[in-house]
Amino acid sequence: MACKIGSERKTVQRFTAKFNTIQDRYEKKLLQAKTGNECTAILKMREKELHILLNKYEKETSSDEALIIKSKIYIELKDFSAAAQAFDSLISKNSPVSIDAKMGKVLICIHTGQTQQALRLFKEIENEVENDPDRWNAWFHFSLYSRDSAVQEEYSKKFLGVENLPLRLAVFKTDIYRNLAAIARDRKELSLAEQLLKNAIAQTTDKKIEMVLRSETDQLKFIDKPAIPINPNTWFNSASLDIETLKGKVVAIIFWAPWCNTSLKAISVLNELHSQYSNKGLVIIGYTKLYGKADNNNEIGSAESLPIPKNTEVNFIANYIKRNKMAFPVSIADEGYSFEDYKVTILPTIVFIDKKGNISDIQSGIGRVHTFKNKIVKLLEETNGQTQSR
Repeated sequence: MACKIGSERKTVQRFTAKFNTIQDRYEKKLLQAKTGNECTAILKMREKELHILLNKYEKETSSDEALIIKSKIYIELKDFSAAAQAFDSLISKNSPVSIDAKMGKVLICIHTGQTQQALRLFKEIENEVENDPDRWNAWFHFSLYSRDSAVQEEYSKKFLGVENLPLRLAVFKTDIYRNLAAIARDRKELSLAEQLLKNAIAQTTDKKIEMVLRSETDQLKFIDKPAIPINPNTWFNSASLDIETLKGKVVAIIFWAPWCNTSLKAISVLNELHSQYSNKGLVIIGYTKLYGKADNNNEIGSAESLPIPKNTEVNFIANYIKRNKMAFPVSIADEGYSFEDYKVTILPTIVFIDKKGNISDIQSGIGRVHTFKNKIVKLLEETNGQTQSR
């Protein structure tokens, strides 16, 4: 019996080591990938290796410890039903690895976007879970994806306090610091926000990300200052608008481009907000400029014929506005001076202006939709700079 137990333990150890080796190898490859197609190819190769590993040890071991590893592979293969069934079976029989099984349920919730459920389950077992990458992964997820800023701060502190994080997790320190800076900015703790952005810059080696972070640092000086005028040349869905004359209303200016896919996601949210709040004091202004091209696929013209004529590009944007049912005012500038004035380096960028005509916040990217909407609602509820009591 002792020999059998010892042999089983060694088999599980080999199984675990091989699983971890595959994960580490492909995580490094994913971090080095430069295109979406590269990432897709790498993920397919990893999936193939995981299937082979799973089939091999399906026959060699049936211990509870092995079932935990098998279930983690199910999660990586997105077979969440099989993983959940295995974890539930271990929990129901009060297996010695039931805590690992409960942690597995947390990971399933994280992978399927059920952050609140994941947090609830994790809170129940957090003190019993080993200090390992699964735990750190949960901390990372709650740091960025909880809807509660206090929860984000709690788990950010824990995550950033871990020494010798695996590379696949350590690379996200930049995102954690940047998110903490956004929380500080919302509280008007601008000095803290600046320091957190400096920490984020210190963590990255990506020059493009560094450029965005430095722009966000520069944008801090605009907070609570009068909005900078924009000077477009062409308007759609509205007569010419002047920010100065819009005092008393909440204004959101979105800097966007028709060839930017992320801009399209923001436009969808803004259309919804325009429909819901335009009669309650919200004015949304889409602001783009002439880039001399139509989209990333050069829908109009070829590389040799760029830049395309102004009228051609304006007509393309007009068709884009119609095709995507942009109902709010949209403007086009011949030059990009306002992009420079607002230190815009990433699209979309949204400038939130309060009823006094001051800049309340500047957000790079669409971020999480609920946060975006909450900013609008909060500004609409303010009267003379004070939030109305409910």
